[in-house]
Amino acid sequence: MQFQLIDFWVILAYLVFVLLIGFFCRKIAAKNKEEYFLAGRNIPWWLAGISIVATSFAADTPLAICGIIANRGLSGNWLWLPWMGVHAAMIVFFAAAWRKTGVLTDAQFISIRYSGNRKEALRLLRAGVSGILLNCIILAWVFRAMLKISNIFFNWEKWLPDLFDIFKWILPASGELGSPNEAISLIFIIIIIAIYSSMGGIRGVIITDFIQFILTLVGGVWLAMSAWNYVGGQRGLSQSLDRIYGEGHHFLDLFPSQAGWLSTLEIGSLLFAIYILVQSISAIDSDGGGYIMQRLAATRSAKDARKASILFFIFQYLIRIWPWFIVGVAAIIILPIGQDVYTIEGSILVLGDRESAYPVLMDLLLPPGILGLVLAGLLAAFMSTVDTHINWGASYIVNDWFLKIFPSASDKAQIRVARSAVILFLLIALIISLYIGTIEKGWRAVATIGAAFGTPTLLRWFWWRLNAEAEFAAITAGILAGGILAFFTDISYEFRLILTTSSSFLGVMAGVYWGKPIEAATIKHFIEKVHPIGFWPDRSLAQSLKELSVKLFQLLIICFGLILLLTAFHRLIFIGGFAFFLLFFIAGGLLLYLALAKIPKFFNQGLTP
Repeated sequence: MQFQLIDFWVILAYLVFVLLIGFFCRKIAAKNKEEYFLAGRNIPWWLAGISIVATSFAADTPLAICGIIANRGLSGNWLWLPWMGVHAAMIVFFAAAWRKTGVLTDAQFISIRYSGNRKEALRLLRAGVSGILLNCIILAWVFRAMLKISNIFFNWEKWLPDLFDIFKWILPASGELGSPNEAISLIFIIIIIAIYSSMGGIRGVIITDFIQFILTLVGGVWLAMSAWNYVGGQRGLSQSLDRIYGEGHHFLDLFPSQAGWLSTLEIGSLLFAIYILVQSISAIDSDGGGYIMQRLAATRSAKDARKASILFFIFQYLIRIWPWFIVGVAAIIILPIGQDVYTIEGSILVLGDRESAYPVLMDLLLPPGILGLVLAGLLAAFMSTVDTHINWGASYIVNDWFLKIFPSASDKAQIRVARSAVILFLLIALIISLYIGTIEKGWRAVATIGAAFGTPTLLRWFWWRLNAEAEFAAITAGILAGGILAFFTDISYEFRLILTTSSSFLGVMAGVYWGKPIEAATIKHFIEKVHPIGFWPDRSLAQSLKELSVKLFQLLIICFGLILLLTAFHRLIFIGGFAFFLLFFIAGGLLLYLALAKIPKFFNQGLTP
């Protein structure tokens, strides 16, 4: 299949559309930083929720899932599925609380939560790590995914030979960017993103996210159905896997077992279960911070923030993942593992790595026009993640750095700095992308750094005694442990994450013990503003335990209900058995309904966020 003219026009129409959105939003975004970064806190809950869905995956996600399934089967996706714990906690504990804080960034939260001189240094550190380091690493692997896609579909040497010759002179074909062709594609798209996201601010980003979500969902489903039909549906898929890999394969297992890829790790099933818990809670945004918090803060009320988080949770885990899983499993049938070159229907297909199977199947299975639509969907996913991260990163630069140095800066000066920061982030991320290997490695690097931050990030919402010194000690201990384990040992990533998180927890305890308690006035103001759950001076130990028990019970029911629903859909799609599906679907759906709508009302203790 060759990229046709109609595909080009489909993609061009989409790119023109997003540029127009940025243009029409530019005036209102330029009013002040609240409009530029939070859209005046006037975004409807459903639009905020869809925006979180759209921006929480990029073009890298379906590619990475193809690589994971080829290496570990469906159960390998428990590398990232434990994040359901973070997102369930966001519904139960954090969504409404973030909206109540009134902060513009999660780094600013430190200024209202702690007292003492060290809080501002911690705020700067958090803004630097979240806003620059991790932000740019994430953008870098997203860029890397885009290179893999553009290499297959875009032929600038044929379309614009003069421009290609210029880039060929600057960048050799074997350069770090892959080739002049890939470099042209990436730079072209980045320029478009920089224009519309810098003009329209977060309002323009959220509006384009809505369109981008529709494109990616339609495109993903279309490709999944094409792959499903190509391998012969459920029966053909199962029989083909048995024929190619033997009946003892574990590619269709939803949960990891000691008989599958888990046997290759240095940890057993018990430690893997501990890893799942650690992976779920150990992240720098384990409290729903970062770009998610930005969307929640942009809603009209705390109630709307919670609704947005529920919508995101449902779409994230119950709707959009199945097309990716289908394509990932079909890919190891159509393009069996162990080969680099395939001859299918008279076409020669070259697979650079298993993550490239997704765009290769697009090229093989989709007709003209539809190929352009699905490719526009991948571009949309790429752009929705990039525009979010650069706007979010710029918010740290302006709110937590620039205004600390120039507190009397005008609104126009703040917007100029924000728009300049957008360009800076893109350039830094582009450089980092030269050193990113596989997308999965990028995921693991961010998770390891986040493990040093996760424990204090969570505890500061529940325990008044946590102070800035405890966060500093936890971050230092976690990063030192993670660095030593990564560079000087060969233990598995899963075990390394457990040890990094444990070191961070020990750092928290040391900081709490030796650090200075927070001033009573600061704690009182925080309690009145946010109404946090947990151990606080305004309530007894018994009341704190009761509040936490109810909320933790609610969180566990949400996760258990979701796992039942995942099991139901997995059975329906890959294994068969409608009665089994119906039983688990009803049970899981009932648990989610009870946890989200009935449990808080039943206890009637004023615990609903």
